[in-house]
Amino acid sequence: MNRIITSCKTLAVAAMLGLSASASAQTPPPLNIPVATLDAAFTCTGPSLTGATKTPILLVHGTATTPEHNWGPNYLKVLPTKGHPVCTVTLPDKSLADMQVNVEYVVHAVRKMYTTSGRKISMIGHSQGGVHIAWALKFWSDLPAKVDDVIGIAAPFQGSTVLMTCVSNLNCSPAAWQLRANANYVAALNRTPMPAGPSYTSIFTYNDELIVPEPHGSTINDGVTMAVQSKCPGRVVGHIGMAMDAMGYYLAMDALNNPGPANMSRVSALKCVDVYLPGSDLVAWNSMLANGLIGLWSTTPSLNPAAGEPPLRSYAQ
Repeated sequence: MNRIITSCKTLAVAAMLGLSASASAQTPPPLNIPVATLDAAFTCTGPSLTGATKTPILLVHGTATTPEHNWGPNYLKVLPTKGHPVCTVTLPDKSLADMQVNVEYVVHAVRKMYTTSGRKISMIGHSQGGVHIAWALKFWSDLPAKVDDVIGIAAPFQGSTVLMTCVSNLNCSPAAWQLRANANYVAALNRTPMPAGPSYTSIFTYNDELIVPEPHGSTINDGVTMAVQSKCPGRVVGHIGMAMDAMGYYLAMDALNNPGPANMSRVSALKCVDVYLPGSDLVAWNSMLANGLIGLWSTTPSLNPAAGEPPLRSYAQ
């Protein structure tokens, strides 16, 4: 009889909390984008995912760019030489459209990498790419168990006040609306804790001209948030430059190579003499910048203008 009473009480509490008696975890939302489209945007380089002996890494690019521009001269070039299979996703419209669409590419990539490699993966996201990673883990409940490290580089997890100006003029892209500091999207991302399992590291620069204010803008809940200037006082590097910054890379590698998030005390201050990521292609990086990436980033808020923030999908409300 006591067991029956206890079971009834448990069911009653579950009912009051809106939980199912069979499963307390949220059912992952279905993906609306066709699998063939998701597969076409997914590519890998370096050691094979199949039978991977080191952690596979997914690189997620930022706003108004591509994997080749964002990652080609730096992490995509260097990480395979360290033995990591490295994959990317090419987000539609250079990640300017509704972020709730773009994140489906990340969700699909995580599942595919985990299934193919048979082991946990890690993810690095620059700028908006870091926010996609956090959103995917927050709302697709099957993903946290598949992920080891989450690393945001100049990622606006708390949004940015810089975007308020373009919103007042009604000329923002959908993604810019969603990355405002007071956006419904940002509020939904930070409404509840990040899921347990992965280790969370956010690496930022106080010179970031797009994420304001810092350190608040890049703060990731339930993880560690660190500035490259905390290790290298006076270091000058902006938002775009963080993708090539040596200290940002050293901190990211510390997270990848050790249990838990990055620990700044493990990284030598002597490494502050390095400006660019070791092994990166500076010629390709400068060529990419000279061919208009800076101009593209500076006009990002006015590309594909939308009249307002895209409504939150039901799973995020």
